[in-house]
Amino acid sequence: MVKIEAKLTKKEMFNFMLRHNYYSLGGVCGVIISIGALVLFFANINNDKINNAYKIALLFVGVLFIVVQPIMLYIKSCTQVKNSGSINKPLVYEFNDREFTISMDEESVSQSYADILKVISTRLSVIIYINRYRAFILPKSCIGENLENLKKLISDNAKNAREITVK
Repeated sequence: MVKIEAKLTKKEMFNFMLRHNYYSLGGVCGVIISIGALVLFFANINNDKINNAYKIALLFVGVLFIVVQPIMLYIKSCTQVKNSGSINKPLVYEFNDREFTISMDEESVSQSYADILKVISTRLSVIIYINRYRAFILPKSCIGENLENLKKLISDNAKNAREITVK
């Protein structure tokens, strides 16, 4: 059995939001569009035949996905960590051979390993996706020396997961 007491920080939440947003088709397309718009902007910055409104639009689209969106995600992650009761309090995760349980105060919920869609690892966290929009974020700073045991439990029991990448 592996027991982890975890409390998310805004840094870990921001890391999750960046990963979740930019490792999708929409995120990749957004970055490509922004880069393309910046290339067009700088290629035409001195072109007098191009309308200034068009240049401003290119610059705006250029910074939208590579500057504005990360800033918005950072603000959102700070707000979410500050205002969410479930994030502000430590969650206790208990993993055994049959299931894993998430507890906070007197409440607890159990999840079957069969419910796990995928498990990924970032520099700061291990993220367990139950569906496309619901995930449990386990900060690596809280997992500590339990990482190898957690990795083994998930690998052995989450047979339905399409991806398990825990480093």
